[in-house]
Amino acid sequence: MSWIYWLTGQRIQAAVSARELAELAQPGSMGAAYAGCIRANLGLDDGNFEEARRLFSEARSAAEAIGAPDLNVYVRLGLSRLQRQCGNFSEAAQWAEDARKLAGRVDYPQLAGQSLIELARAAWASGDEAGAAAYLVQACAALEPIQANFDLCRARLYLAALPGPNSPADAWTEALSGILEHDYIFLAYQERRLVYPLLAASLESNDFRLSQASAALVEQMQRVPPEPLRIVTLGGLAVWQAGRAIPRAELARRRAGELLALLIVSPGRCLSYDQVGEALGPEQDFEWAKMTFQHATSSLRHALEPELPDRRFPSHYLEVNEGQVRLALPPGSRLDLDAFQEA
Repeated sequence: MSWIYWLTGQRIQAAVSARELAELAQPGSMGAAYAGCIRANLGLDDGNFEEARRLFSEARSAAEAIGAPDLNVYVRLGLSRLQRQCGNFSEAAQWAEDARKLAGRVDYPQLAGQSLIELARAAWASGDEAGAAAYLVQACAALEPIQANFDLCRARLYLAALPGPNSPADAWTEALSGILEHDYIFLAYQERRLVYPLLAASLESNDFRLSQASAALVEQMQRVPPEPLRIVTLGGLAVWQAGRAIPRAELARRRAGELLALLIVSPGRCLSYDQVGEALGPEQDFEWAKMTFQHATSSLRHALEPELPDRRFPSHYLEVNEGQVRLALPPGSRLDLDAFQEA
């Protein structure tokens, strides 16, 4: 259950289930090792690299002592991901290749396909797009006969997102079809930095079915609960989205941070453009207030979701409608001002 929660982006449930598993499992057992592996992946998602390294190391020791091939592969894939995110692309490729060889020895094609995907991501991160494409084509060949649809969809999505001539023409069509057919909307949201540019292009396609499918995915992605925010307002403004700290320069641009602070302290966390104008420039005229409202909302939208291409893609955090803007904090968000008031 915890593994599925993690795969589908339900991080709070994943952490709770992993903690329950760790409490139930005997130290050094497969259950304990899996709990550590999941917690390591969750830590890696939050940017806690040292904690992830420690947990992966413990899980690897247990997996090798037990001799569980699937767990050994998962640990190596996690270590590959860790090294890639740390910028050590050669080491990331070595761990992924180790996982691929192990999957091959035990004749587990799905794990072999997953390992090829990680090899592709390491190659792509190092600038070898052609090598990444070759690994992804191999992954598709391993995953398609066994109908491993989730991993197959991932491989096709990464193929479609590769720059230049490395991407097959039909990769995005197949990935989009798989996402919608199997309801992998969570995957599209998790990989939104790759998906949004593909969607922006295909929305304008002369292929009616492709443009309609793209519009349907945009609508369904909007329903995915976004990552919680952690906002500090007392003693200075700082915002985190999952493990990513939003740069102060982004919050300072065009008064985005001031608009965020205003929304936090406003009733219903909602403001009209004349209220924004009155707060930010009480001596200015109507046109200045309207322009400032537009600039501030646009800058705050970009700071919170820099991957959004344009206004065709609604923000998950800001609802802008008829001259009003409302801040929508998703479940799990933490605001120090709320905690202060409750205390």
